[in-house]
Amino acid sequence: MRPLILLYIRAVSCKAKAFLLADYATMLRKSDAQSDAIEADETAGRWHRLASDAINQIQGKTNIHAEAL
Repeated sequence: MRPLILLYIRAVSCKAKAFLLADYATMLRKSDAQSDAIEADETAGRWHRLASDAINQIQGKTNIHAEAL
């Protein structure tokens, strides 16, 4: 496959994963089945960043990330 197609698939997949993680946290389930690692805001944010990175690569832009310490 062409590199741009692979980047597009990666961007869509990462964005979908981020949205699913946000929706998964609102589903009703037993408290012992909850996973703090899966539901963490950082996890969804990481998938959003990966999608943004793929979109930037498609557009030929550089990636700059800033985080508060």
